[in-house]
Amino acid sequence: MDVGGRPIDAFGAKATKLLQECADTYDGLTTPLLSVDDALLDRRDVKKQTMNSVAAKVRGLFNEQLAIVERETVARFKKDMLRAFKVDRNTGVQLPVAEGDEPMAICERAMAR
Repeated sequence: MDVGGRPIDAFGAKATKLLQECADTYDGLTTPLLSVDDALLDRRDVKKQTMNSVAAKVRGLFNEQLAIVERETVARFKKDMLRAFKVDRNTGVQLPVAEGDEPMAICERAMAR
């Protein structure tokens, strides 16, 4: 599943709503089967299988979301660290640090974001 490489705003709330809507829709569509005794057991089993399948897809999307956020965070942290320690991105050589420019303060600000 591809979410376009970008985080989905309010993913948890949207995923919860999707799972609830799926369960409600399933219940609504299969309610007529409640009058048939054997169908009741099958209905419960199929609902469990269906919900497990949907939950597995949501977990996959959640893992994608985590990977996207991790990549973005690492990239931002690396950029902030290079800036904090005045490292040239092309050469990797540390540049002279201006007086009063404290790398640890820059790192702390980067971590606070």
